[in-house]
Amino acid sequence: MRRARSGDGASERHLRWYPERWRVRYGDELVALLEDTYASAGDVPWRHRATMARHGLAERARAGGFLGEQAGPNERMRAGSRLVLCGWALCLVGFALYGKATDNWSAGTPAADRWVAGTGFGLVAVAALVGCLTVLVAALVAAPGFVRLLRAGRWREVRTAVAAAAASASGAVGLLGAWPAS
Repeated sequence: MRRARSGDGASERHLRWYPERWRVRYGDELVALLEDTYASAGDVPWRHRATMARHGLAERARAGGFLGEQAGPNERMRAGSRLVLCGWALCLVGFALYGKATDNWSAGTPAADRWVAGTGFGLVAVAALVGCLTVLVAALVAAPGFVRLLRAGRWREVRTAVAAAAASASGAVGLLGAWPAS
């Protein structure tokens, strides 16, 4: 992709929201349009930058198989799996925050009303346990396919994803281990 005529690359910075294939195909034209449209103003207005960010993220989601029908069934299945795992990670964060917020609930609740808080906390704990067991079963179901992939010598295809998952898991364990006990 060519550099912006202004020499500072300001117009090209707005293209970072878009996937690489999109930038290669349309980037020069969009940079030229931005330079022609906003040359006298000196900078792209924030509303236009926000719109470009939104559309760029949508293009990235489309390229990743999260939106549209352009991606094949395997890519859409991988995208769905990533989406479920990201959602599960957010749920775990929510559970941890809920647990921290309610760890002293009995001290601030009248004795006659403690059954409400206790029942609610118990239901959340059961939901967390069921979710953890579901993820564990899914991992066990996926393990034979992962082993076949490794035996076929295709480690290079998945090593980045496995390294990211391992780093994320070890970070989570480290954070949970460092969580102050009350």
